[in-house]
Amino acid sequence: PDGRYVLATEGSNSSGGAHFVEAIGIAISVGESIARDLGSWQLLRRFAEDSKIKLFSSSRVTQARSNLLVGGQPFAALLSRRQLDRLVAPYIAKALDVPETCIAGAGLAWRDIDLVLLAGGATTMPTAKELVLERSGLPPETVMAQQQHQAVAYGAAILADGIESGERRTHNVATFELGMRTWDRASGKVAITPLIKRNTPLPATKRLTLYTTRPDQTRLVLDLVQTR
Repeated sequence: PDGRYVLATEGSNSSGGAHFVEAIGIAISVGESIARDLGSWQLLRRFAEDSKIKLFSSSRVTQARSNLLVGGQPFAALLSRRQLDRLVAPYIAKALDVPETCIAGAGLAWRDIDLVLLAGGATTMPTAKELVLERSGLPPETVMAQQQHQAVAYGAAILADGIESGERRTHNVATFELGMRTWDRASGKVAITPLIKRNTPLPATKRLTLYTTRPDQTRLVLDLVQTR
């Protein structure tokens, strides 16, 4: 049937904007006492967040600075674009492992991708697109960066429109593997029996025959779990 088909999904919670802020805060901190001074640490985090947004929003801005009162002492905080690029590059490189895993999960390679849409505030920095081009080997015109902050909201709106109209325009896949806790007689331990594997097109069905663990058993509890 017509519509949009999701082939695979993947994600990470260890390489986002919050990790950028943490890395920046640590880099510009002045001594180990900052970590024990919650108020001073919050000031540095706020400066790191504001500086990140300022440097990401315009390529003409080369540095961000602010005078802070840290640990009761005046502190001139400074973050340059070169510093920022160096601090966040490892996180962006790690984040690029996510689409590669997703593409492989769909049985594809970078050469099969027609268009890459960058989403999220972190992709507003030029380094993000440069690393995507370097890793993928795709031509520059196929990696698009438009309205990165609103991209996810636009996608949600498209899905909501399909739900509201009653039309199934997007065909999704299982984002996790669905399994069931069963008793493995060979090992004598509880095991997870896969029912629906991750990235299986939905809706999906699975037929499975289960047996009780003893002849006089009159009750059966089904324990379904999701795993990555």
